[in-house]
Amino acid sequence: MLKSVPLFAHLSSEHLKALAELAQPRHLGASTVLWTRGEQKDALVLLTRGRMKVLLNNEDGREVTLNVLTAPSYLGDMSVLDRSTHSATVMSLEPCELLWISGSDFRDLVAHQPSVVWEMLMAQTARVRSLSEELASLALLSTCRRVARKVLQLAGATNHADISHQELASLVGSTRESVTRALAELDGDGYLHTHKQRIEIVNPGGLSRLIEDG
Repeated sequence: MLKSVPLFAHLSSEHLKALAELAQPRHLGASTVLWTRGEQKDALVLLTRGRMKVLLNNEDGREVTLNVLTAPSYLGDMSVLDRSTHSATVMSLEPCELLWISGSDFRDLVAHQPSVVWEMLMAQTARVRSLSEELASLALLSTCRRVARKVLQLAGATNHADISHQELASLVGSTRESVTRALAELDGDGYLHTHKQRIEIVNPGGLSRLIEDG
């Protein structure tokens, strides 16, 4: 299970076994807050089943979704290393299974296993690259193509994404109304089907080509 988490993909069996002994299984019900912005929970959390969203609340109290995490994934890594407070709120979108590793245990692992540091650097590089691509899409792509790109990212190999129009709008920097129109257009053109909060991709290749055509 731990080996499926990108951060630990290259650890030896010996180190994975030692890490597994430190990890505490936890269950999180749907729509449950893991931590809030400004809170400090000194732990690395591994998401092994389910989906979680990373969010902020603006001055008007409106919720803005920054990211949606799907298993296998991890969070809390930066706060564990610099012992700072969390920069955003994290909430479960559905029942989730977690592995909880205390910050002190994880820092001890990093001190004795340099490959983990390398994996973290690679992961952070990938996150920065993804953020750069997101910013480029905001500047260069239409709302319809931004929606198509994000749906493909969220769906992954499953070819479906469970997300509300409002959450999707937050992720692509648009309004719920514009996202609804974009999904209707993509549905009408045969790229995907929508049903309540589920988006089914029926033509992933065509959707990819639509994004590439800009």
